[in-house]
Amino acid sequence: MKIIRTFAAAAAIAVAGAVSASAAVLTFDSGSGAPGTPYLDQGFKVTDNIGYIVADNGSMHFDIALGPYDISRNLTMASGGRFSVSALDIISLFAPGTPFYGAPMPDVSFVGYAGGSAVAWAWGSSEGGNNTVAFGPAFANIDRFTITGQWTGNFDWAAMGMPDIHFAIDNINVSPVPLPASLLMLLAGLGGLALAARSRRPVVAEARASS
Repeated sequence: MKIIRTFAAAAAIAVAGAVSASAAVLTFDSGSGAPGTPYLDQGFKVTDNIGYIVADNGSMHFDIALGPYDISRNLTMASGGRFSVSALDIISLFAPGTPFYGAPMPDVSFVGYAGGSAVAWAWGSSEGGNNTVAFGPAFANIDRFTITGQWTGNFDWAAMGMPDIHFAIDNINVSPVPLPASLLMLLAGLGGLALAARSRRPVVAEARASS
């Protein structure tokens, strides 16, 4: 009986959670924690191969050559669920005359994945200052969102007399995708049927004992 009631309660909680799911904006203001750990915010998780997620006054710093900032990041839900991405800001870290911020980032790729397969693609850049990138319906109902600076390589651009390339990402607009209402209603219905079947069993057993 306890298991059945727990199942029914879980279905009710899932329905309530689906109704209350709302959009969020990831601003990267709370700090990344220890190096090598994911950045967690409002149920979402950002990971990379290095772990230095936050820098530059609350934004996500990318670096294609020098420094501790990775060139690619993965955004997922901490629960492993589906979500949508509607927009984000690319922040220019271009500073003329400095060796470490010597050029804007011309090509930043955005890829959405669902079930391990790429299903959506978009491009942006930090050229011309800060830019906002808006994403269409293809970036809805995905389970991973990858941001990558495309001028990649394991060599030092500055040491070769070429500018190092940096940019930052901020204000990622995301929203969880709730389970389909039909599935949630099915879960709740199954829980109710199981509870009703369980409650009838003692009556049948007692009738058999008296016959």
